[in-house]
Formats: sequence, C-alpha cells, structure tokens
Amino acid sequence: MTLFEMIKTRPYEMQQEFSCGVRKQNENEVLVSVWRPKAKKCQLAVIAEGKRKLFPMYPAKICGMEDYFTVVLQAENLADRLQGMPYFFVADGETFCDSYARMITGREYFGRRQGKVRACFDFQDFDWTGENRTYIPLKQMIVYQCHVRGFTKHESSKVKHPGTFSGVTEKIPYLKELGINTLFMMPVYDFNEQMTDETGSLLNKINYWGYTRDAFYFSPKASYGSGNKPVVTEFKEMVCSLHSQGMNFILDMYFEGKSPEFITRCLRYYAQEYHVDGFHVTSDKMDLEWLRQDPVLAYCKIFGDGYQADS
Repeated sequence: MTLFEMIKTRPYEMQQEFSCGVRKQNENEVLVSVWRPKAKKCQLAVIAEGKRKLFPMYPAKICGMEDYFTVVLQAENLADRLQGMPYFFVADGETFCDSYARMITGREYFGRRQGKVRACFDFQDFDWTGENRTYIPLKQMIVYQCHVRGFTKHESSKVKHPGTFSGVTEKIPYLKELGINTLFMMPVYDFNEQMTDETGSLLNKINYWGYTRDAFYFSPKASYGSGNKPVVTEFKEMVCSLHSQGMNFILDMYFEGKSPEFITRCLRYYAQEYHVDGFHVTSDKMDLEWLRQDPVLAYCKIFGDGYQADS
C-alpha cells in the first residue's frame, strides 16, 4: 500500500477558535468566548428563574491573549436547558452584554425603555423545507425597499401582526401582485432606537431607521417580533416564505467603526443562518471588493454606494 492509499480524510473539527460569542459544541457542551480589552478577570453570568449564577472564564494566557476569555459549560442536554436564558458578562466589576449575541431581551417594545438589555442563548434548529431558493440575476431584479415597522404598522396594511416580520410575511402575496421579486429591507438588527446625547442621557428622539452604531448586529430586532414565537424563528419564517415564492431577500447593513473581520463575520452569519441573498453595505472600514473574495459571501449580491460586486 502506498502512502497516498494509507491517508484518510475527515472534516476538520476545531475545538478552540479565537472568535467571540456563543457556540454549541454538541448537545452537552456550550463554548462561550469574549474579548474584553485590558480586563484582568471575567465571569459569565447566566440568569435562570430570577437567579444569577456566575461562572469563571479563563484567559488565553498560553497564546498571550490574557484579555480574551473562554469557558466551556458542560451538562446533559445543556443546549436545550439554556435555550432562551439571558446571560451577560462581568469583567473587573463591570457588567456588559455580548456584542455577538444572537438574540436580545429588553427591547421588545419599539421606542419604550424597558429593563436591562441582555443577550439570550439561542440554539434552535429551523426546518427550511419548501424554501425553493432561487437566484435572480441583477438585470431581472424588481426591487421593493421597505422598513419592517413602517411597511405594516398602519391599520391600512390589514395584517394580523402589524410592524413585525410576521406582518411582512402576510404581505408577500401583495408584493407578488405588484410584480416584485426582490425585497430590500432596511436594518433588521437590534439597534437602539432611543437616542442619547454625548453623556448617555436619553433624548426625546427616536432613531426610526436603524442607521446607528449602537446595535447588536447578530440579533434580529426584538421589537420586530410578534411575541408569538422567538424573533429569530419569525425572521427565518419570513425569509423562507419569500424564497418559497421565488423572491430574493437583500439586507441593508450599516457599519460604523467596525473592523473588516467583524463585518465579514456578521454578513457570513446572515448568509448562512438566515439564507439572506445579498447585502447593501455601508462601512467606513470595509473595501467591498474584499467581500467578493470570501468563500461564503462570493455567492451573495453585494451592493455599496455606487458599487456592485455581482452581475
């Protein structure tokens, strides 16, 4: 037997990767990672039944990254047990939310200040059966731009769930009647619509559109959910319904002060997790041509101001 005949291959199973946020390793293990520049100590706080449990996180000293912290949580059926539970971090006495959170609680009502904003664990699977995803060439796109809340909030929209992703789903037949084949949606990530001044004091103003750096980019906006199911599920149902009707879905993504690595990871997440077909990207850091060279995003339509990276 030659050397080449002896070699076997298998998928690469990376156990540790320097990325932030939450990852399900398997049904019984969950990895939580965070980078807190210059922090000396960090803990993970999980909230269950009104009680808070602190778990120590461990710095990556062996790699010289002493302000990058990780912890692997282990328990039988842990992912199911943690589903929907709020969590946050405590570093050197300061509490902060996971900027890579996939689901947010505390902003369920648009324009109203509520409790503290917390990240939530989310490991739900979604059945994309019947999606029938279709690629629509640029020259054939008939685009309808909308704002989730503005599109269906008024009573004239005649939907059961106004101002939500479910409301948009209800309007798909209307869009089809208009001849629309591509829905271009203004920011859907969980932005803070309550505007503040330089000191952090609330202003009597609302950022209706979502073009702000104060956002949790990986989480669909909680107030765009109907409350009947997790907002991540409702958002996926909307995308699945659009695709089942032969339509494409484009997201408007506004990044200010974010690194190219963060932007690429965020767009990848929406492309893979939510099956988004393309993005209009506004950024002060990213050369959009780089996105075309990404193995995931190369298959998406990428638009910028006066620029397109697809044909």
